[in-house]
Amino acid sequence: MSPRRDDERLADIVDAIAAIRSHLARGDLSDGLVFDVVRVRLIEIGEAVKLLNRSYTLRDSEYRSVGGPDEPWATWRASLPVGAMVSPPPLRECLVRPCGGCLLRVLGSGCLVLSRDEVPEVVRAMIVTTCSSDPVPAFVAVLQRLVSSGVSLGDILADSGYAHRIPNNWAIPLRMLGANIVTDLHPADRGKAGTFAGARCFNANLYCPATPEALFEVEPLSRSASSEEIEDHDKKTAELARFKLGRLSADDPDGYHRVGCPALANKIRCPLRADSIALSFDRPEVLSTPKHPPTCCMQASVTVPPAVNAKTRQKHDYPSRAHRISYGRRTAVERSNARIKDPATVDVSRGWCRVMGLVVMSLFLVCGLVVRNIAVIDAFEERQEENARRAQLGKPLRTRKRRRKTLTDLAGANAPP
Repeated sequence: MSPRRDDERLADIVDAIAAIRSHLARGDLSDGLVFDVVRVRLIEIGEAVKLLNRSYTLRDSEYRSVGGPDEPWATWRASLPVGAMVSPPPLRECLVRPCGGCLLRVLGSGCLVLSRDEVPEVVRAMIVTTCSSDPVPAFVAVLQRLVSSGVSLGDILADSGYAHRIPNNWAIPLRMLGANIVTDLHPADRGKAGTFAGARCFNANLYCPATPEALFEVEPLSRSASSEEIEDHDKKTAELARFKLGRLSADDPDGYHRVGCPALANKIRCPLRADSIALSFDRPEVLSTPKHPPTCCMQASVTVPPAVNAKTRQKHDYPSRAHRISYGRRTAVERSNARIKDPATVDVSRGWCRVMGLVVMSLFLVCGLVVRNIAVIDAFEERQEENARRAQLGKPLRTRKRRRKTLTDLAGANAPP
């Protein structure tokens, strides 16, 4: 028997996907018969992908280096509906894309790309790697492929596990993609970190050399902070922001940008900038200027190369109120993780499926994420309808109550009369 051609294997994959959709229309994966049929179809897809010509499963950079549009992808793309595929990414990403018709935001287990509109928190991309692979560079490649397919990145929210990496593996590639990084700095990356042109580097920003030392002692708020502690913290970070060298330009194609003296920006009063002394007294005043003023005090602006604060530079001042509110949106990632790990829903705990191999495991996880996405979209649409109904009746939007109780609250509830 002659071996099957690549176009026949690709047709087998499409037929298997159609069969999976047909079986899922009759019942969900809780039905043992449906589960077994879907499992067999996924195994068929994995076998077909394994035997495909390497040209069909190359990464974008590899694809461009071996032949471009005259290679087998051109024939396969010509047989697809218009808009079904924009660029030649790995096949498993092609299989995910039909699930992404609405505006999608959540990416993987550590990042979140946010839009300006109110949309459901739907998983857009995922990647499965071996335990020996570093997930951070692998996930950067996923984001690069998204951008190459026409998706523009917004805010990338990441925890300190992503931030505490070599800049070339995380921060720099994301800036090159046009993303705005919002991250929780690792404790080893916080605090003062030398100077540049006389300005003091602190928490990924440049500050006036005459900044009071007490302002450099500000730390992130604890989860149990009281309203008084939050108010005091926000005042200190706002005061510190007055001494920051403000941006005068965006990054140029080479990653350079310019910053200016805060006194010239009318944020503080400084004897070295005569015009700033005429400002009102509600602004901080520099009482002790450097004996030998550095470059940042003598020039109107300073050019900052991309190597300065390359690892830690981000969209908001850390740990300001704006950063705290922005980074708080990252809880969407944890909700996504919790949903697919919940024993009452998908439950991807150890032993959840009876297959092995990256391709097949990826397809199984995609199915689980699709189920999760459908549930989230349904809940979102119901909530939007409820909000519209309440707005027509002149009622306020329904909000969730804070359920956090402290030990003091519990002790007071059980106190004797």
